[in-house]
Amino acid sequence: MHRTATVANVAFPMAASMSEDNRTLVRYTPLNGSPRHSIALGKLAAVFAAALVMAVVVLLVRIGGGLQSPPTAPVHSRIPLMNQLAEEQDLNTPCPGYAYLKFIKVLHENLGFQGPDQGGDEGIVIEAMARLIDGNAVRVHIIINATSDYACNLNYKNGISGAFGVLYVTSGNDVSLTFSFKDAATGKTMKIKDLPLTFFSLDTAAGGDSVKSVSVPDGTSYLKKGLHVKESKGSVTMFSGTKQGKPEEHPMDPLHLTKEQQHRAVTVVYDQRENIQLTLKVGKGAGAKAFFYSMTACAETLLDGQSPPLPDLGYFPPLDKAVIAGRGERFEDWLVHDGEIVEKGHVLCTTLLPDLSPRKFIAPQEGKVTIQGQLKRGDELGTHLSSSQILAVVSRIPWPPLPTNPKDELIRGPSGWTFWSFHVNVGDPVSKDQTVAEVRGPGGVPMLLSASRAGVLTQKQSKFEIEDPVELSADRGLMVVGKFRPLIVMPGENDTLVEAGTTFSRWRAEVGQVMKRLDPVADITNDKGQTMVVEARQGGKLKSRQEGLKSGMKIDEVMMDKNLAVVGKFNPLPVGTGRAASKVPPGMKFSKYFVEQNQSVKQYDPIAEVFEASGQNKGHRLNITSPRVGLVLSIQKDLKPNMHLDRTLVTLNLATVGQQRPLPLSMESRPVKATSKYDIFQEWHVSLGGVVERDAPVATVRNATGGLVALKSPKYGIVDEMQFLKKGFIINDVMMDTTVAVIGKFPQVSVGWLQSAVEVPEGTIFQKWMVNDSESVVQGQVVAQIFVGDVRRRLEAGGTKKLLTGGTMNVTASVEGSMGNLQPLEMGMLIKEAQLGNVIATIRRPLPIMQILAVLVCVLMWCCLFCIWKILKKPAPIRSHIIFDDPSYDTDEDMWPQQLLPENEPQKERKQKDPRPALQRDGVRLDFEDDEREKRTIYATERPLGIIHCQEAPIKVHDFTINSHARGKGVHRGWILVGIDGKDVSGSNFEEVNNELTQKMQDLPLRPLRITFYKSLHAFNDPGTVVVHKFTDYPLGLEFANEAPIRIAEVTADSPADKAKVEKGWFISHIADKDVSMITDFRQVKEYLKEALEPFAKETK
Repeated sequence: MHRTATVANVAFPMAASMSEDNRTLVRYTPLNGSPRHSIALGKLAAVFAAALVMAVVVLLVRIGGGLQSPPTAPVHSRIPLMNQLAEEQDLNTPCPGYAYLKFIKVLHENLGFQGPDQGGDEGIVIEAMARLIDGNAVRVHIIINATSDYACNLNYKNGISGAFGVLYVTSGNDVSLTFSFKDAATGKTMKIKDLPLTFFSLDTAAGGDSVKSVSVPDGTSYLKKGLHVKESKGSVTMFSGTKQGKPEEHPMDPLHLTKEQQHRAVTVVYDQRENIQLTLKVGKGAGAKAFFYSMTACAETLLDGQSPPLPDLGYFPPLDKAVIAGRGERFEDWLVHDGEIVEKGHVLCTTLLPDLSPRKFIAPQEGKVTIQGQLKRGDELGTHLSSSQILAVVSRIPWPPLPTNPKDELIRGPSGWTFWSFHVNVGDPVSKDQTVAEVRGPGGVPMLLSASRAGVLTQKQSKFEIEDPVELSADRGLMVVGKFRPLIVMPGENDTLVEAGTTFSRWRAEVGQVMKRLDPVADITNDKGQTMVVEARQGGKLKSRQEGLKSGMKIDEVMMDKNLAVVGKFNPLPVGTGRAASKVPPGMKFSKYFVEQNQSVKQYDPIAEVFEASGQNKGHRLNITSPRVGLVLSIQKDLKPNMHLDRTLVTLNLATVGQQRPLPLSMESRPVKATSKYDIFQEWHVSLGGVVERDAPVATVRNATGGLVALKSPKYGIVDEMQFLKKGFIINDVMMDTTVAVIGKFPQVSVGWLQSAVEVPEGTIFQKWMVNDSESVVQGQVVAQIFVGDVRRRLEAGGTKKLLTGGTMNVTASVEGSMGNLQPLEMGMLIKEAQLGNVIATIRRPLPIMQILAVLVCVLMWCCLFCIWKILKKPAPIRSHIIFDDPSYDTDEDMWPQQLLPENEPQKERKQKDPRPALQRDGVRLDFEDDEREKRTIYATERPLGIIHCQEAPIKVHDFTINSHARGKGVHRGWILVGIDGKDVSGSNFEEVNNELTQKMQDLPLRPLRITFYKSLHAFNDPGTVVVHKFTDYPLGLEFANEAPIRIAEVTADSPADKAKVEKGWFISHIADKDVSMITDFRQVKEYLKEALEPFAKETK
């Protein structure tokens, strides 16, 4: 069978491509041409010329007889390689310039309320997949409503027939219809651009009766009516059939039509309409007639007698992926069934290539497979399949939509985008405009999805993985932001309600916090901006609260109810065998406890005090007593005075008094028991977790005869359990048995330096030691024997432990040495239950004397070499520029030796200093007490004082800084500052004294720095070589090397040193009153210089 097909676009035919194997040409044409486009005569002539040349070539090939050419695929086809996954193609649309809708299923059928789906909305709802002209595939609901009366006895056939939509109208009647479209995911109305609507088989019955016609509003654009369709214009445009039709002439596929079928069709195009209005009419005649329609604009043209290919499966990315065959292949066999769920990579079918080699087609993804089930072995795929060559479609099954409440926000991803990440988890609070998820679009363009309202994330599609299409969620919903679920309020618990229209501010109570009546729980703000305190309506414990609430959240918007928190009752105290409850009568309030937990009591001892909450005896106090002798095992610690017990306690039990339960024993642990149940406990000798030796005292009790008895440890091990006992407790009163403590596993063996561990495998049973502690062993010697193998259980018979199945294993020494830390294991002990860890002993290795000596020699040699290097090392000169703060102080002449004064300054006669210098009236008065508690007064005229003290009051002079002003004024070590400017500070703290001193001296000038220079290092005693300068400007501008005595290397131009005519090559002799000429340690001289300039550094900062 041959099929003519020429590739063409919507408006214009194009050049054809030949296929020698079946001599077919494939033509995609508009169903009825297209008057909306025009074509130049020159271009049309060129096309006809090309077609003529092609026809000549074909004729020559046929005449050539045996001349054969290999099959050639049409230019538009894509042939996948062997076993290659089919690439995802666009939705098969014959006319790329128009939208295309493929019908899937009928969701609802009740046109004109005629059923068959009675009781629902009027109309027909059809689910379809739409490929829009922008390339996006969208799931659409087509809604068809009757806007006029409708009645037809074949109404139950309305809906879908094969690949067509179908509507039945009774002869002699008409019906006005409205088509509208909604996004299946969001329910929003869609306006589809360039949407074609084609009606087929517009014909008549015999004798010209039952004429089928379609009327559209005037101005509606259409491609072109068929040759057998009559057009009538008026207020509406009517297209009517003119030729008698037969059932066998009805098309099988809207995408493959004969010329005759095209002549009986009409295509109308709508552009971005909210709805489509039209009228279907059948003229006078008999019976009901069917109107078949599709929403496509183009079809392949079939030659006379040619059968159409199998209906195109079609597929709708991104959930669908097509499996595409190549031209020239022949079908072999299906390996799956239609509708089967397959995994990615599953083999779907096999074919034969033109060279007869087999080819397997595999599923490109997991999902439900739809196959061309009508294919038979040997069918040529190029003939039986449409031009898309789709063998099968594998569809990922969408997940059910997330359930939502009416006021929840469903956050959807855009159609055609892929999931990337969630930013919040279920249960997390969400603020308005908060980012909650990220999706990626074409080209990996990111988009952040945010919540349009505050609330809590109630649900999310947790199955999403990175790069999954958002369409995997049936409604493209990623997550749901809803209101906070109501808190559970149990009987006897109290809610904490707030008024409508309020806004949450902050919490003032935590979960688990004990609340009294009217205690604050939270702060809210009303609609007037006033802050209101939410209080507990009743005392108790805060059981739960709306944790997701954040400041600024409106209660009405984020909560289903108005309950912020739940205040519940205290949990009941446990009461069991051997224990009794101290019950309280109803109607009481709590006052106080007389006992504490773990306190020993006798029967009728007072436990607590309560008082009546109301009634004639309101305020009457009552003591609750112990119901028996024993230990107070538990009390309601959180009770506060004046709490109403009926409202705060689940059970009216204030205390549980009884005996302590027996201590648990393991297989290898041993109990420490009292001599009898009448023993009186005295004291403990161990602590929980401590290690005890065998026969070591664990506790002391007094027996029935009054004697003191030491309870000893039955084994070496760790104290695993201890009863709570105090001096004077009678064992029978506070315990159910006589076991006061449990000695458990041996402590873990510690492996120290020069020791090797002796380890055993897990699950082994000890048999015996083959060596003694401190015994010498050699490598490989057997030190112990253990039992290994199928160890299931141990039996105790006659005091001897017997092993069931398994074998003996020797434990050998890994090194030579002496044994130590042997665990006191006994035969039959399961080692993992008897001790901590798998080390049962250690081997002390001999001290490596030679190695230690070698290390010591190496260390000694290194120390010697380092000392030699330190002695011989001479610091490398480092030239640095001196930048000091601005100094400006004067130094007392009498502090300097006369021989150091320069020649150009006349020597002054040295005056004998009086121990008490003459008072100066200018400056800050400072009063000191000397060592003999006599008052000494000076007047400070410069700052700082330059004294060293301990920063504590009273300030005592311990020493002086270099260039000290106080020292120049005659202050001595040991003097104590007692007055500042006439104010007595002897009783003030250090901070007050320091602040007072700083405030008084802050306006005094800084004391200048005097530096003495030698012009030559070899003329220290020559007064002519001495130069003294006082520096008051900053920086000095001196550079020197890091060696002492300090030699001036450079003098910066226009610096204070340059202006003072300090010259390169001079040496620093004195810094203030400190002689540094004989000091050879550069670092020490540097520290002196730093100390002298420190006040100027602080002043500059």
